[in-house]
Amino acid sequence: MCFKCLPVLLLAGAWTCQSVAAPIFYGDRNGTTVDFLGIQEDSATDLAPLFGTPSVFGDALSFNPTSFAATSALGAPLIDNTNGALGFTIQAKTGHVIDTVKFQEAGDYSLAAALGAANPLADVTVSATFFVSILEVNGTGITPVTFNGNMIFTPNLNGVFALPAHDTGGALAIWEGSITLDVQQALDDANIQGSATRVLMTLDNQLQARSNNEAVAFIQKKSVGGVAISVVPEPGTAVLALAGTLVMLSARRRRIA
Repeated sequence: MCFKCLPVLLLAGAWTCQSVAAPIFYGDRNGTTVDFLGIQEDSATDLAPLFGTPSVFGDALSFNPTSFAATSALGAPLIDNTNGALGFTIQAKTGHVIDTVKFQEAGDYSLAAALGAANPLADVTVSATFFVSILEVNGTGITPVTFNGNMIFTPNLNGVFALPAHDTGGALAIWEGSITLDVQQALDDANIQGSATRVLMTLDNQLQARSNNEAVAFIQKKSVGGVAISVVPEPGTAVLALAGTLVMLSARRRRIA
């Protein structure tokens, strides 16, 4: 069992310690040309849920977090880490394949020095690593082809914001992240013919806030997803459909003759 001891200084000077909740299972969600199966989230640091209940529109899977945040106020705690893991399987529906997967997320942060501070130190960090396993090609199971990628952020590519460069004066500033995972290219690189029809995805999301006793640092995640799945007709299906059409046309010609 994992635990996160929250260094919250109470009036009595005590520390509180909270146990981390068990994984939360959201089940399956049906899209237009793909299905999202076995959606679940977990955390090694905080009480779940962090991502919250998922929703699907078209082929997009999205979350609207309400408590995914990290705070360090005047050095209490010096470092606050928040970790959230998200996992699900993408299953293409008949006649479609999984070409690319696109993720976006966004939130805001705040960095400020205390009034009269002589040496304020504070920073916040956001990171998101995606682990992809291709499990099936053209409807047939394969030895998994795996790859991973890291999200790129704005306004700072590595997702690190620090005093004094990113001083917000206590106001909230927006950050955004995005990544495109090229599933078809991973198969091409592995010299595997065909296209993916089943893909397992895991997202490891981290937020961190640090400050000394002369500054305040805060960061939160407010949206995850808008997951766009690019799908194309499965080549084998297109060939079969064309062959069937030719047979029908040939039979029609014979009847006319």
